Amino acid sequence: MIIEKHSKFSKQFPNSDNSSSRSKSSLKSSSTRNKILNNEFDVLNILNNSSNNTANKSIEINLFQNKFPYCLLWTNIPFLTFFYPIYGDFAIGDSNGKIHFFGGLNNNFNYYKFFQFNLNDYEKNIFDDAIKEIDNIYKEKKYSICYCNSHYYVADFLNKINYNKKKDYNNKDVFEFGKNNLKFINKKKCFCFYLPYFISVCVLILVIYVLFIL
Repeated sequence: MIIEKHSKFSKQFPNSDNSSSRSKSSLKSSSTRNKILNNEFDVLNILNNSSNNTANKSIEINLFQNKFPYCLLWTNIPFLTFFYPIYGDFAIGDSNGKIHFFGGLNNNFNYYKFFQFNLNDYEKNIFDDAIKEIDNIYKEKKYSICYCNSHYYVADFLNKINYNKKKDYNNKDVFEFGKNNLKFINKKKCFCFYLPYFISVCVLILVIYVLFIL
């Protein structure tokens, strides 16, 4: 019975069922296309976000693992920095955050200050290669506070990557660059750096008080 009614209905309106089915199929196809497009856009957005996140993570500083990617680092020199707090030794963090100091890797120093380079794509591509070349050069040199130190090491590195389109950096430029751009890694580092000076000043005041006032 039901089939017969459908057959009569189809005879009276031969195109009604077909048109409705076509419209439904077109709606389904358009909806599925929209879903596919939306899924494609979602995938692209996820990929873009993930690539941005991985790119950001690749330049993030990790204090727990002692990683400083694309960074200029500063540490004190025993005795000398105590009398002249601005003067210290420099090191460079490569793209993976490993620290290079005067011809080789060195993560043993207690670094207090840092500066992270804002590099273009060209400078990033040659960053690690430049560190390797400078490391190989300075492996053959003997460290000297006055004539061959980390300031010269960093100056040659900056010239190698043509940082800020400049190729005539020297040790004085590095000193001024560090003085103007370096900042303490965190408050704890700042406290640990200035604590000896605070103690020495207190001791000096106490000695003066005992010798000349009492």
